[in-house]
Amino acid sequence: MLIPWYFPEPNGILFSKGGRIRKERMKKIVVLIIVILCGCTSKEELYNGNFEEKSYTFQQITKNQGFNKAYSQQLKVDGISKTLSISDKTTSPGYPYSFDIYKNVPHVILDSVTYLYNNKYEDAATNFAVLYIHPDRFSKEDFDFLSLFFRTEWPLIKNKIPLFQGYRSLQLVALVYGTDSQFELQYINKETPITKTITVQTDGRILYSEAFGTLQSTNLSDKIQMPGAVIYVQEGGQYSIDDLRGFRSKRDRPLELDFDLLTQSVEPSNLMSK
Repeated sequence: MLIPWYFPEPNGILFSKGGRIRKERMKKIVVLIIVILCGCTSKEELYNGNFEEKSYTFQQITKNQGFNKAYSQQLKVDGISKTLSISDKTTSPGYPYSFDIYKNVPHVILDSVTYLYNNKYEDAATNFAVLYIHPDRFSKEDFDFLSLFFRTEWPLIKNKIPLFQGYRSLQLVALVYGTDSQFELQYINKETPITKTITVQTDGRILYSEAFGTLQSTNLSDKIQMPGAVIYVQEGGQYSIDDLRGFRSKRDRPLELDFDLLTQSVEPSNLMSK
């Protein structure tokens, strides 16, 4: 089917090879296309309850995004003005490599025994996540209430409230007063012709990129190795430990002060292979 060419006319009418289509009709078509592309959002009530003389409601949020769907949940509590979202934007990408990274902010550990940090990457780790309470949206008083809620009420009702995000089913392991990016560590080497970046995510994954952020493989371990917060450097690869000493955080803190850098003479199974 041929798509006709349209030419505007001063009176607001469009000419085409197939005939005239008025401007108002074209507006409706444009709006319809936007709705289809942007999708719509539906809400489903999952659970109602009362805690500490406050009623609360959990809802499932489903957002249509073209041919895909995005899933999240939200918690509404009487007396707290903001709704708490439980989504991929408010949770960690997986189980943290150490709860010590949260030691300088208010936090509560909910479950540290069901899953243990694995030095090798595995999909199961993404299901065990930290829920962040953003300080810009919630007061410290709100956080204290939510901490009490998730410590005492949540274990009683969590089996009734699936935290499904499409690609993972969440189990909350901690509540932290902050954001995930706040605890993500980034080190940059500006001494080379091309700016190079090493990022340590909260789930322990190590990402290496150059220039415009394109991820690349290198001879560093896939993840932070625990215990000891170790980064292995495969011998004879792209980087040596001396090379890594040029990487510093925005506060000018060297990478080697936050992590032990150890040479690995035999390629371990958890080194980057991509």
